[in-house]
Amino acid sequence: MLSRRSAAWLAMMFLIMGSLVFAADDPSKKADVQKKPKAQFTISKETTYVTGPLREGGYIDYVAALNERMKQGVTPENNAMVLLVRALGPAMGPAPKGAKVTDRYFKALGCEVPPEEGKYYREFNQILKDSQKPAMEFDQLWDHLRRLAGRPWSRKEFPVEARWVDGNEECLRLVYLASLQSDFYSPVFTPHSTGYNRGIFSMVNPTDRVRDLAQLLSCRAMLLTQEGKYPEAKQDILTCHRLARLVSRGATSIDLLAGEAIETYAVETAIAWLGQPMLPTNLILEYQRELAILSTMAKLHDKIDGAERFFFLDTILLVAQNGFKVLEQLAGGGVNGDALGTKVMDLLLFQDLDWNPALKKANPWYDRLVAAFKNTDHNERIRATKELEDEIQLLRKKLATELMGRIAESKESRVLATYDMTRCLLTPVLLKIQISADQVEQHQRHLQLAIALALYHREKGLYPEKLSELIPKCLSTIPLDLFSGKDVIYFRTAKGYRLYSVGPNGKDDGGVKDDEYPHKVDDIVVEMPLPEWKKK
Repeated sequence: MLSRRSAAWLAMMFLIMGSLVFAADDPSKKADVQKKPKAQFTISKETTYVTGPLREGGYIDYVAALNERMKQGVTPENNAMVLLVRALGPAMGPAPKGAKVTDRYFKALGCEVPPEEGKYYREFNQILKDSQKPAMEFDQLWDHLRRLAGRPWSRKEFPVEARWVDGNEECLRLVYLASLQSDFYSPVFTPHSTGYNRGIFSMVNPTDRVRDLAQLLSCRAMLLTQEGKYPEAKQDILTCHRLARLVSRGATSIDLLAGEAIETYAVETAIAWLGQPMLPTNLILEYQRELAILSTMAKLHDKIDGAERFFFLDTILLVAQNGFKVLEQLAGGGVNGDALGTKVMDLLLFQDLDWNPALKKANPWYDRLVAAFKNTDHNERIRATKELEDEIQLLRKKLATELMGRIAESKESRVLATYDMTRCLLTPVLLKIQISADQVEQHQRHLQLAIALALYHREKGLYPEKLSELIPKCLSTIPLDLFSGKDVIYFRTAKGYRLYSVGPNGKDDGGVKDDEYPHKVDDIVVEMPLPEWKKK
């Protein structure tokens, strides 16, 4: 779903297109509204990027192509997702847009469909229902479980939450085993529909459900911490770290975002664990060593070069096949795709067009995106992506005034205008996903510092005046603030310390957290001892 601003912009484009169609419309052309537009395109590396497999009508099946790419070298024996579906069960929870996870998903995964009855993951709201307590709304539930994952808590204080953890013991055993696997592959699929073939546009990705398992793990780690079971809590935290890296390697940017969310849970839980005064030094050292040898998270540029490129190319061909209602639905609705006027518009604008010019431009554009996001130097990456962002903003302004003329000019200009509209819709989303990835990296840098500070405190009995005092015994180098390129802001307090990054906006907001001033600041903050848990 696009932002309200993007949807409004696209709605304006449709009004312009609509005014062009009905201004020049001939009533006789409304008679055959059932005629399908005939799309012309070439299947080649230069245009469709992949040459198969094909779906009905000779179009590339990008969902199948993506699955073929991602399952290379993966077997049911080394695939973490096989164990995770055994933890989640045959339904795997509610899928996006009500699309049910069907038997063909498990067949593609290479495993049997889990039995209907089993010791599968039970959501917290189910436990509330069993306890005759009201269910929580999504935002309330997310906030409550995040707080449980970031503070030690007791069975006496939260008895229902303890039952939730205890009742999912078998599920968490499977999650632990899954985190030890070497590969991760979750087939993406499209639900069967009686409507038009929407290809990758309607793709369902069940791995989003794995985040719930990681949140449960983090909550249990904090329960174990409160009970003084520090080694067991460490194992749950490391399971989350490993799970984050596996899930991030999935096919799509959804997998990457899920992996980043899991890593954030792990970091926040680990920092709370490190803040316990009775935590043995040897466990902190073990955790530091184990964390250092973990693999890295997947990168956004890999998703752009695969699923995101496929999504863009398939969107162009779906417009060719089904008309501009594809872009309208991508933007979140607004035009009734079954209305007579819409069908006439599709007939007049999208009949007998050669779509190769758009496809040929799409691949170099995605090559540019990959190159920009692949840059390992943060400042250079920001510069390169800022150029892309400025280009898209300028293009949006030009389309607002030039689109009507471009549609009327020629068939080729109409095709290229569709390409430009699709660029304006899809590119800003990628820029936002990269910001999320940068925030996760900064969380990881803070975790390195929190570990070193905990070790220093064990030896000296207090925290250092400056971070430089951590070198060389506790840390070899001090990680910089990714967003400023300077040292993170750190100061010792009466009882502990506070450190923070200026966050994506590059502005020092004083080290206050977003949950203290929602949506007004974006500093990334670590405070020790943990702030008092304010019950809501």
